[in-house]
Amino acid sequence: MQKSAGCSFFSTNRTGWVDRLVHDIDILVRFKSTLSLLQLVHVENLMSQKLGIQVDLVTEGAVKNRILKESIQQDLQIIFQ
Repeated sequence: MQKSAGCSFFSTNRTGWVDRLVHDIDILVRFKSTLSLLQLVHVENLMSQKLGIQVDLVTEGAVKNRILKESIQQDLQIIFQ
């Protein structure tokens, strides 16, 4: 299993955290080395099972859209770096 170099929560729902957490949780991650798509999906599924809620896992490098990146940065709640 790859070790994470950073992990943060963010919300893509503009109505707020409470409503968003009922459906799923968005997690922005940074890994020490690159994961394949299958590895990333595996980690996402493991996290969903452990947390008991659907996890949408996003790597920092996957966010290319400037507006989306700024929105994520505004909502980011860092778990660890």
